[in-house]
Amino acid sequence: MALPGRAPSEKSVNRNPSRVETREFLDVPFEGPWPLELPVYRTIVTKDGQVTVPLQDATFRWFEEVKRLPHAVAWDEAMWGFVVDTAVNVVDSANCGIASAMTEQRQREAGEILKTAESRFKSRMVYVPVEQSSPVDVPAGVTDIGTRRRRLLDNA
Repeated sequence: MALPGRAPSEKSVNRNPSRVETREFLDVPFEGPWPLELPVYRTIVTKDGQVTVPLQDATFRWFEEVKRLPHAVAWDEAMWGFVVDTAVNVVDSANCGIASAMTEQRQREAGEILKTAESRFKSRMVYVPVEQSSPVDVPAGVTDIGTRRRRLLDNA
């Protein structure tokens, strides 16, 4: 969820460091384990009563995309429940052409699931490339030991 206050700026010049911490996640797809999976069917209420219908293929594609987001590693079971509930009740309805469900899907993706780059930026979340996951400042005149380590590991 986006934090209150001004949106962060890349060109911000402040005398004091920000009190809001940036959450960093490695930029690799989350590979599980996933505590919840999508059901195959959902129940809808019509004027004739309850009807069980299969989920749309686009809903399964959406869920596969969302469950592999790099920051999904930090989700608890309640958040996974929210994602499954979003997929079954909102995304599936939006895929059937219900306009209000499309709006709800956009709001949930931006506000809670943080699927868009803009929503991640506003919530101060950063995907760190794997190569830069542990930056080390090497003083001038000192040889970086990382190159020797890589060479020794490659020869092993």
